This record gives sequence, C-alpha cells and structure tokens, in this order.
Amino acid sequence: MITRRRFNQICMSATALLGATFIAVGCVSIPALINIVVAAIGSLQTILGTLIPPPALVILNLVKAGLADLGAAVAQYQAAPAASKATFLAKINLLLSDIVANFQSFLSQVLPGAGTIVALVEGVAQLILSTIAGIAGDLPQPAPSFSVRLSRGTVPVIPVKRDEKQFKKQFNALVTQAGYSQAVLN
Repeated sequence: MITRRRFNQICMSATALLGATFIAVGCVSIPALINIVVAAIGSLQTILGTLIPPPALVILNLVKAGLADLGAAVAQYQAAPAASKATFLAKINLLLSDIVANFQSFLSQVLPGAGTIVALVEGVAQLILSTIAGIAGDLPQPAPSFSVRLSRGTVPVIPVKRDEKQFKKQFNALVTQAGYSQAVLN
C-alpha cells in the first residue's frame, strides 16, 4: 500500500521530469482546480458585464490574485520539510480567509444591482466558495468554516471536494439553467 506522503513524492518527481507544475492532494490537482475557479469567475464577470461597478472589479482581481497565491502556498507546503509545514498552513489559512472576505465584498457590491440574475450569481458564489473550502479540507488541518451573506441572508459554506470535471459540470448547469449558455466552461 502506498502512503499519501509517498504518493505526493511520486507525483512531485514525475512533475519535475515533465517540467510542469502539479500539486496533488488526494486525486485532485489543486492548480488545475484553481484555474477552473478563475475561469468561472471570468465567465461570471462576462455575464454581469456593466453591472459590476469599478471598485468590485478591483476586488474581483484581488480574489483571482488570492487564488493564484493559494496555489503557490499549497505548492510550498507540499515541498516544505515537516518542521516548516505549520508556517505554510498558517499562510494557506490566511489566504483562504482573504479570498472569502474579498469574494464576500464583491458579492455585497454586485448583488443589489444584479436584478434577475441574483440566483445565478449566488449559485456560482456558493459553488466557488464550497470548492475553495473543499481544498482546505484536503490539507492536514481542521477545515475552516465559512459563511457568506447572500440576498436571502447568511448561508454557511459547506466544503465540497470536487475535481475539475465536477466543477465544470456544476458551473455549466448553473449558467445554462439561467439562460447564459455562452458562458459555459469547456
């Protein structure tokens, strides 16, 4: 039987040989999942268009930068010696908190003016945040609990482990159901 540590060592060795960046936690590629989440945010940005006020665009860019930093922090955590892992876990927790806080700030600015697409924005927000919380749950630490303020009140974010294919499928179902099939992720 192969241990999680040995599995990650094998993945890191194979990655070095291929010259690609790939961090595996379980069977999910965190960088690939983060790229899909960023693409989903881009599609949401396209759907909302001019409904997004300029300050909210700045916040959305902070969310995207936070996701990139999260990917880098997970890579550093994976490569760190055991004595340094706690430092990287603290950094990952801080990044997760910042991502959620910034996303919440974005939602607070966008939802009041979104009109008929509020349900779509809220559905995509819950999908993105539950996926981020699911990433946190894969790390050897207690998964942080999050909640998000939506038009219907404060809703807890329940961590869900998804791979890229599952995320795309759920995102595409949300945007297609809302009538925005041009925003599906391929």
